[in-house]
Amino acid sequence: MRNPSTRGVRACFSGLADLVLPLRCAGCGATGSRWCGECGPQLGALRRVRRPFLDPAPAVYALGYYRGPARRAVLAYKESGQRGLATPFGERLATGLAVLSKERPDLLAVGDHCCLVPAPSRASASRQRGGAHMVRVGERAVAALAAAGWSCSLADCLVLARGARDSVGLTPAERTRNLAGRVRLRSGRLPSARSSLVLIDDVITTGATATSCLRALETAELRVTAVLGLTATSR
Repeated sequence: MRNPSTRGVRACFSGLADLVLPLRCAGCGATGSRWCGECGPQLGALRRVRRPFLDPAPAVYALGYYRGPARRAVLAYKESGQRGLATPFGERLATGLAVLSKERPDLLAVGDHCCLVPAPSRASASRQRGGAHMVRVGERAVAALAAAGWSCSLADCLVLARGARDSVGLTPAERTRNLAGRVRLRSGRLPSARSSLVLIDDVITTGATATSCLRALETAELRVTAVLGLTATSR
């Protein structure tokens, strides 16, 4: 098992390195940007995601597959402290939502108020990452959408209660049991029921996280329009 303090120190040094070393693409290592034009298409499409544990509604999409450059970039952001990736990731999410509004106006129509709801992380993971990583991505996505004329906001209203384990290595059934009843609402941060809610996450694996988040929101009679992940595993 990885030492949390060691990972935190490594993330700190990675953040300092970002300030003094040339920018390198997290996907391929090319200099000049955090996410280069060659790797761009790896998070450049809207793919429908289907999983046995996910209900047909709401529709679930991802911008790329969790492999190759996309996987390396997500891991660099989450585990190696490359927080600057929040900006290109957020911009990609914003582009994906704009495409979704054109392809599925029944889910997300232009002119509707769009509210992004980040999937929560374990508290220990958030501390090591210098904050909730999907909240940062969501904030960048909201800024990009607002600049394009959208009415949008972010609601950091979900929290993961104590007792949830790291999901790496767990089977689909174990992931579901691990999160059952542990995704809670922050009552003072709930979005308006009139908004078009989009749940956002970094990796869609079995669908257990999305399912637990949807159930928590349903307890407040909040209906999610769509789920959008940066990446999804191929199966």
